[in-house]
Amino acid sequence: MVDLTASTQSDLAALVNSSVAKSGEVIAAEFQSAGRGRLDRSFEAPPESALLFSLFLKPKRARSDWNRKVAGLLAQQIGDGVIVGIGLNVAMNEIELPVPTATSLALAGSNNLNRNTLLIDFLNRLESIYAEWESGADFLEKYRQISSTLGRRVCVEVLGRDPIEGEAVAISAQGALILRDGFEVNVGDVVHLR
Repeated sequence: MVDLTASTQSDLAALVNSSVAKSGEVIAAEFQSAGRGRLDRSFEAPPESALLFSLFLKPKRARSDWNRKVAGLLAQQIGDGVIVGIGLNVAMNEIELPVPTATSLALAGSNNLNRNTLLIDFLNRLESIYAEWESGADFLEKYRQISSTLGRRVCVEVLGRDPIEGEAVAISAQGALILRDGFEVNVGDVVHLR
């Protein structure tokens, strides 16, 4: 845990590139001055209001198995591994939220707002799921069952392209979201339309 950093993602990438980081390494921060999110957006959170961390994984499984969707996480392939950056709004109030559609655990009424406990719980659960995945487990059907996107009308925003609207009808074996017209979404922001 560091008090202040520009970006946990950048810090961990530097360690990976210098061959210092090992699979499973985690950097967590109290505050990021230059956190980043999807589509080169900045990710800002007041100090001590969010759980901010990045972790490095070096899967033994084939790279073709890596293309799975993980809701809202920033994943960056580096060499033979991947750095997963995660920002969780924990104690933010409505004024501190980055966009009107965001929320926090506090606003949702959670009783667990201890970021250290949340990080430990997350990493323990991830360790178990990651070990299953490394052993060949397939989580695709479970992902389909819990998806709040399937069956909904969505707008897909991809950097440098016009937004695409359609009904989300399936998830491919590689984790791509499939729209009714056959368009496959491998990367982009998916916004639920009313």
